[in-house]
Amino acid sequence: MISWNRWLRLFPQPMFNLLHHKKVYEKKLPLTFRFPSLEGLEERITPANPTVLSILRSAGTSASTSAAYTVSFSESVTGVDSSDFNSTASGGVTSTSISVSGSGSTYTVTISGITGTGSISLNLIDNDTIKNSASQSLGGTNLPGISFSSKTDYS
Repeated sequence: MISWNRWLRLFPQPMFNLLHHKKVYEKKLPLTFRFPSLEGLEERITPANPTVLSILRSAGTSASTSAAYTVSFSESVTGVDSSDFNSTASGGVTSTSISVSGSGSTYTVTISGITGTGSISLNLIDNDTIKNSASQSLGGTNLPGISFSSKTDYS
């Protein structure tokens, strides 16, 4: 049982004490509790950025004047064109042009005008033009360019 003096210290809002004819305090406890509103909150799931799965040279002889590569992406992408690729040659190999065909998640990239002896590789350059259906760039927007390569020897 709580003594009267202790009761007065526990509840500090004004109330008239009829027994002692003095002002005392009473603390009123809240009768309801309100949960924060969940209105307007939604779960947002950000899909992963597209990635390059592989750059593989298509079947053909190493002595031909062109080389075709199959470039596979993790999902359907758009914006793939010749500006997304370059070729790097070593030894005495040179090339004149790069062309791109295909759609969805698989593209064929052809290096044409190959002459000489040595190695040539196809490089994909991440310049933020290759995007998925959610407009996410390959490797992420405004990240340092990520390059992917495939090397082929010619003789």
